[in-house]
Amino acid sequence: MTLSEAVRRGITKMRKGSWGFADAYLELTIVDISAGKRYLGPWGKLYSPQEQQILGVECPQQVLIVGDGDADWEEFSQPLTQEARDAHTAG
Repeated sequence: MTLSEAVRRGITKMRKGSWGFADAYLELTIVDISAGKRYLGPWGKLYSPQEQQILGVECPQQVLIVGDGDADWEEFSQPLTQEARDAHTAG
């Protein structure tokens, strides 16, 4: 599904199956304009605690979401690892 489709369904955590780290996901920003109409906000947060620690960058990383043509996103529904929970709480 696309990110916009996910937002319309109220899904905020998405990932691509091709990502190498199982706990990596993109948290979407939902913007409510009016009467329950949901839109994809321009900013999201990328959580990939293991990878971001290896690279020495902050977790989560604020990312700009540009375009929404890819339809190969899937809902992230795995339980968060302790590292991911810690990063999510801090972010």
